[in-house]
Parts: sequence; C-alpha cells; structure tokens
Amino acid sequence: MKEETKDQPKEVNENHPSPVDLNEVLKNIKDPEQRAVVAHAFSAMVQRKTFSGPLPAPEDFKAYQEVMHDAPERILTMTEHQIAHRIDCEKKIIDIRARESRIGQIMAFVIALVSMGVICFLGYIGHDWLAGVFTAIVVGLASVFLFRKEKDANQDNEDD
Repeated sequence: MKEETKDQPKEVNENHPSPVDLNEVLKNIKDPEQRAVVAHAFSAMVQRKTFSGPLPAPEDFKAYQEVMHDAPERILTMTEHQIAHRIDCEKKIIDIRARESRIGQIMAFVIALVSMGVICFLGYIGHDWLAGVFTAIVVGLASVFLFRKEKDANQDNEDD
C-alpha cells in the first residue's frame, strides 16, 4: 500500500509502520489545544514486544548478525547443545527412577518372603500371639510404603 504526502511518496507497511517524528506532526497542527492533545497522546504511547522460546526473536537474530556475522549460527549451536543436554539429563533421571523402583520392588519381595517365613516359624513353634503382632507390624509397614508411593505418584503428576 502506498500513501502519498506533499513532499514525497512513502511506502507504508501496515504490520510495521515507520516511526513518526513528533516535531513534524506538531508543526502541522495550528490549534494549540490540539497540539497539546497530540503531544500528550504521543507521550502516552508505549511499544511492547514479547517473545518466548529458546531462541531470540527473528529480528534480534538479524541484529546479532549485524554485530557479528556468525552470531546466529553460534546461538543456534548453543541452543542445540543445551536442548541435547536437557534431554540427556531427563533420560538419566527417568532411568534412575526406574532402577530405584525396581530395587524397591525386589527388596519388598525379599522382606515379604522373610517375614512370611518368620511368621510361619513363630506360629509353628507355638508363639501364635507373637506371630500375629509381627504380621500386624509387617502389614502396617507395607501399607505405609504403598500409600507413600501413591502420594509420590500424585505429586509427580501435579508437577507436570
């Protein structure tokens, strides 16, 4: 789209309008009250840009390239290395959690077998009351671990 002015034709981009000189605008306004309103409006204008992501905004890339010709490539390389590092760390965390869970299951199974053996032995030699107390303790400990695991799983889901 082209916009003609008295002095010379100017090309106007609707998405990125060119900056306007406040002094030029104020010279063309004859009424002092209107001039004050326009000056106030210009002083109240604020341009805000936000950009989110691991990389700078495209126009920032261009500015970096003007300062140092290989800066965009270096930024991309640095970002790729950071992403690869993060993925590697997350894989290690997942592997460690899976290993800890597997070890916990094996240990629980061993404790359950040993406990069952002790309870059966106590019952066999006539200590029924002691076998019952030992059973209650083992069941209580098992329930604590089961409910704690359930709570930890809920917290992991909330963190995601």
